[in-house]
Amino acid sequence: MQIASQAFLTAATRGNNQVTADDISYAINQEQLNFERSISTELYSALAKVCINKDVTKDENGRLMLFNLWVFEYNGKNRWNYVNPVVRQIHAFQEELKSASSNP
Repeated sequence: MQIASQAFLTAATRGNNQVTADDISYAINQEQLNFERSISTELYSALAKVCINKDVTKDENGRLMLFNLWVFEYNGKNRWNYVNPVVRQIHAFQEELKSASSNP
């Protein structure tokens, strides 16, 4: 919803009658920058573990990741978690995931 809202606002500010792909890309980039500012360096390893294990820890860090929408919870037959696709684009996260994947 945050990204959609930002895309609509960007389109209106630019004088567009419709939301364009550029408006959406800008909104996604702004959300990524917000995440980069709010995620502490130490939490990238925890996020990488969520990505690998598809489960969030049941502690303060886990609650923080869910509350801030860095991690989503999915429900089907089973409950599972996964890292927000916008967070997955962050270079620091990608580096930490690469490191965690090569050192299980």
